[in-house]
Amino acid sequence: QTGGDIKSMLRTVFLSAEFAQAPPKLKRPITLMASALRALRADIRNRGIREIAQRLRWMGHIPFMWPMPDGYPDVANDWLNNLLPRWNFAFDLISGGFEQIDIDFDQLTEAAQVADVPGALRFFSRLTLGHALNTELLAQLEQHVGATDLSQDGVRQRVGEAIAALLASPEFQWM
Repeated sequence: QTGGDIKSMLRTVFLSAEFAQAPPKLKRPITLMASALRALRADIRNRGIREIAQRLRWMGHIPFMWPMPDGYPDVANDWLNNLLPRWNFAFDLISGGFEQIDIDFDQLTEAAQVADVPGALRFFSRLTLGHALNTELLAQLEQHVGATDLSQDGVRQRVGEAIAALLASPEFQWM
């Protein structure tokens, strides 16, 4: 009906009621890991790919091993049984649980000119989720961190825990 006009066809699909009411999809493990690593600008050294491959195996997403012809499942129920490894990935990524993967929080916050905890939480929510946190969640994360000055002892670890919670959140895990 569009005479080959892809833009018109996509507009029809994206504005349809079926598309608007479609249930969200849970990210496949490889998509979850790639989006987290990319969002936090991870530095992956030498054998970091092996660490990633091991985590993918724990999540049931062994690269290149799904039998043909249908590929890896594309529905949430097939990936819901691996939530704990997903959460562990998020917390290990932030806490240094990978030998060959580093996240440089200082570089990220300095580049964004973030000087306090609320600013850091807002910055990392935009970096990971793509938008600002609602005021209730921001207040809860600020309460968890328990300080406003990023330079205080232990504050960076608690900010890291808050970032890991963002990565483990349904909002980050669902597409």
